[in-house]
Amino acid sequence: MNPPDRSLVIAGIRQYLLSRLETMRENLLELQSSNASNAKSTAGDKHDTERAMTHMEMATLSQQVDAEKRLLHELEALERQATHETVGPGCIVQTQRHNLFIGLAFGNMVVEGWPITGISVHSPLGKELLGLAKGETCSVNGMVHSVEQIY
Repeated sequence: MNPPDRSLVIAGIRQYLLSRLETMRENLLELQSSNASNAKSTAGDKHDTERAMTHMEMATLSQQVDAEKRLLHELEALERQATHETVGPGCIVQTQRHNLFIGLAFGNMVVEGWPITGISVHSPLGKELLGLAKGETCSVNGMVHSVEQIY
C-alpha cells in the first residue's frame, strides 16, 4: 500500500503529537488541582506522602510535556527537509517490514490507514538506514531491512 502524500503524513504526525501533548497537559492540570485540594488537609504523614507523590508525578509529567514540545519543534525542522534519493532525516522510508519516519522517535501511529513508526537517526535501525538508496539493504539484530521506497 502506498503512503498518503508526505505532507499528509507529516500533518498526521503533528496532530498525533498535539493530541498527546493536550492529554499530558490535562493530566497535569488534574494533578495540580488534586495537589491544591490536598493542601487543605492536615492528615499528617499520609498527607505529606500523598503531596510528595503528587509533586513527583507533576515533575515527571512536566518533563514529558517538554519532550513532546521538543518533538513538535523537531518535526517542523524535519518537515522543511527536501526529499532525497537516499535515506536521511525527515524521510519516509518504506521497507518490507516497516513504514518509517526517520528522525523523530514518536512510536507507532496510523495516518489515513497507513501505519508508520517514528525512529531516531540515533537508533540502531536509523543509523543503519542513513545514506541507503532504494533497493539497498541493511541488517540490524540479524533482521534484514530492504529500502523499497523513500518519500
